[in-house]
Amino acid sequence: MDLVVAFVISRRIALKASTITIPDAIGLGVFSSAGTQIAADMHTPILISIVMGVITGSVGGVLRDIICNEVPSVFVRTQLYATCAALGSGIYLIAQTIGADNQSALTAGAVSTIALRLAAVRFNITLPA
Repeated sequence: MDLVVAFVISRRIALKASTITIPDAIGLGVFSSAGTQIAADMHTPILISIVMGVITGSVGGVLRDIICNEVPSVFVRTQLYATCAALGSGIYLIAQTIGADNQSALTAGAVSTIALRLAAVRFNITLPA
């Protein structure tokens, strides 16, 4: 019953596109760091660990856009997205390399990804053409 009520109410509420920005940045940060951790735990090379983190984090946004019947933002020229995930994954690996415990490394990777993504949206930072 709750699902039906939520469905009916959600169709009547108009949300701004920016409403999803913060939860999306959090998901990108958490999942990219977790994906990097899993890959690193399997002793993959550094580049592969970063790529796996980027894929893990970015696919959630791709699925969101597909469900919303939009072109996935990863595939169009918008603010930095996958680049933020790559940098955050790299920060996770650097933290691991310098001896940080796993929780601290995950936090550093996730927080840096979130901060970079929100800064990219706020200041309209894109890759050069």
